[in-house]
Amino acid sequence: MKPPEIPDIRKYLPSPARIRSAIESIMTLRPSRPAQTPKAAAGEEVLDSMGPPIALDVQLVTLVAEDESLKLIAVAGNRVVLWAKIPLDQPAVRNGIVVDSRLLGAVIASTFRRLKLSSHSPVICAISGLYASSTLLDLPKASDSMLESLVYDETSRELGIQLDDRYLYWQTVESRHFGQTVFVLAVPREPVLAMVKALDHAGIRPQSMDLTPLALVRWANHLDAIVAGLEPTGLDLAIVVNGIPRFIKTVHFGEPIDDESVIRDRLSNELSEALDWYEGRHPEQPLDQIAPVCLAGSMATGIALAEFVRNRTGHPIGRPAPLLVYPKDFPASEYAVNIGLALKR
Repeated sequence: MKPPEIPDIRKYLPSPARIRSAIESIMTLRPSRPAQTPKAAAGEEVLDSMGPPIALDVQLVTLVAEDESLKLIAVAGNRVVLWAKIPLDQPAVRNGIVVDSRLLGAVIASTFRRLKLSSHSPVICAISGLYASSTLLDLPKASDSMLESLVYDETSRELGIQLDDRYLYWQTVESRHFGQTVFVLAVPREPVLAMVKALDHAGIRPQSMDLTPLALVRWANHLDAIVAGLEPTGLDLAIVVNGIPRFIKTVHFGEPIDDESVIRDRLSNELSEALDWYEGRHPEQPLDQIAPVCLAGSMATGIALAEFVRNRTGHPIGRPAPLLVYPKDFPASEYAVNIGLALKR
């Protein structure tokens, strides 16, 4: 089975026209009366932090399967109208990878039924960035068939990996008279196929997929930034320069960590390594010192963490520039990956 397309590399940041369209869409929406939360049937999962089951005609659903929970938001126009966090009491996902497609598919199908969502709704889901790699290649002008060969050869050489068990995605991000710059993403096949199987068990054909760190880049919506998503089970990092992710990484802890000081130390180490890597590889294009650090996730809370990161990196703490609107009680930071997936449309 051919997997759904993953990245839309040139669309991390919306164009001015798209921003205007988003504003117009928001202005035409009318808030509706919250519906009654459906009661769980015996033996079904408990829905946590759930918005109203249906408020407007849902135009998009985004799914993020983590080790301990499944997160879902539904979007109508540019408004979040529903959100849910479903605990995964049995190990359907481990280290961000689907290990029981049938079980996860059953949870997704049950959730769609109880929230009265159609399995035919457009769905975008997240794939763990674990073992995914990205790079920028400077290549000569070439025909499409020649470019494919060049990309495969240069990616294998640049990243030092075999590509037999990976899907390769690329897009030209800059075209010059005698050459071009190509963004390349190498994604392990197993996580993609496992998620496709889970959705198939749920009777869902996904519109698209994206890696968790790339979704966070869209959520942050800054031309230059350091983006970090922190959860008890792991973290995602990205360094964005001139609108292009120049570094992405996903780390899983193996076991959930609830100690904020341990999470902080892990984040500190990963940030130091990421910044050292980028500065060593791109001395000609240093990251601007005013580029913000954007923190997301259920563990990215409190002023103490923000101050620690600011002092550790020398970069200010920034906020995302969201293009979605949502109720005041919506925990946007916890659903940052879902939001980033919704902005992929």
